[in-house]
Amino acid sequence: MSEQTKALIVVDVQNDFCPGGSLAVASGDEVVAPLNELAKEFLDRGEPVFKTRDWHPARTKHFAAYGGTWPIHCVQGTRGAQFHADLIDDPRITIISKGTDESADGYSGFDGTNLAQLLREEGVAEVWVGGLATDYCVKHTVLDARREGFEVKALADAMRAVNLKPNDGRQAIEEMRDAGAEIVGNTASAFCLLPSAFCFLLTDYRHLCLQSSLASLALRSQIFRSLLKGISRQASFFTL
Repeated sequence: MSEQTKALIVVDVQNDFCPGGSLAVASGDEVVAPLNELAKEFLDRGEPVFKTRDWHPARTKHFAAYGGTWPIHCVQGTRGAQFHADLIDDPRITIISKGTDESADGYSGFDGTNLAQLLREEGVAEVWVGGLATDYCVKHTVLDARREGFEVKALADAMRAVNLKPNDGRQAIEEMRDAGAEIVGNTASAFCLLPSAFCFLLTDYRHLCLQSSLASLALRSQIFRSLLKGISRQASFFTL
């Protein structure tokens, strides 16, 4: 096999991170098309492509229910953990499962996996990274790739941010750049989006409406007011 110098790492383009998922990233499905195009180009050149996935146990400190930050998502074997239906599926692509340790978050594609070893075995010197989400798993994968000694191109047009705080995506881009990664493409795509916290609120509100007999009108009204307040804050942020 000829020596490979570049690899594409597609980070966590899974149902739970796309619209309708339990931890949906706003416009997360928009990364599928550019990543598919790149993956085909890499495969056509005989260069390696990796897809990482969150592959959490049902009980993990990563989830808010067990002391962590996040709603339950990407549990092993569930539909939410499956890759987006339109994401390229090819037998030449290597899948990297992360977040399998119930005591760790597992944000990075390198955390607790053999990704670095596989890249070195392929002779890779440079990795191109895109996916979900800019400010968590993409960022940590990029930072770890730099720590492992790889050159990195972070694909701004092919990532989207969670933005629990409005500036999280922008800050993640700066952290990746400061670590030595080259930011390729329009950075506005990577961070200027409605925070995914809105998706959580919308999901909660929808569930409550569907189960109105189990939820008081006061509780539904409270969630709706919180949603409107958040949208108002974000609108102010984008007009600065």
